[in-house]
Amino acid sequence: MKKPSFAFRVAAGLMAIALIAGGSYLFEAKAKAQGSMTGQLVPVVQQDAIVAYVDSGAVGQLSEQEKAVKGEAAAERDDQAASLDFVLNSAGIAAYSRVEIGDIADPDSSLSLTRQEAAKVVLRPGTDGTVSLLDPEQGDKVLIKIVGKLYVAD
Repeated sequence: MKKPSFAFRVAAGLMAIALIAGGSYLFEAKAKAQGSMTGQLVPVVQQDAIVAYVDSGAVGQLSEQEKAVKGEAAAERDDQAASLDFVLNSAGIAAYSRVEIGDIADPDSSLSLTRQEAAKVVLRPGTDGTVSLLDPEQGDKVLIKIVGKLYVAD
């Protein structure tokens, strides 16, 4: 039996790499779309481009980081909540004037907050992998049950 040529083996290897890369890209795109539709993956949009994605695990980790950075003021809050302003700063968005928060339950409605208001509200991860927006100054009043999108305006 004849052994395949070197050129054939290289071509087969390149074809396998292309199929794996293409499949990975399609899987990632489907996971992002499905996560965005269910509220388990929240896109952060600035200038009509997605600059980051936030999920409940990231909010939990940012909560711990915020406590380390801000100390006692952040430690008084719920152990998994992170301020919206801190989350946006962690996504690389430092300069903004307003942020609109979209609701999964009602895509046509949104809540618009100034930067000062965004520093007062918190994102809290839910047990189902979603993220909620709450106002701690009003006894953790739920402003948006399932956050669908964070749209940042300069």
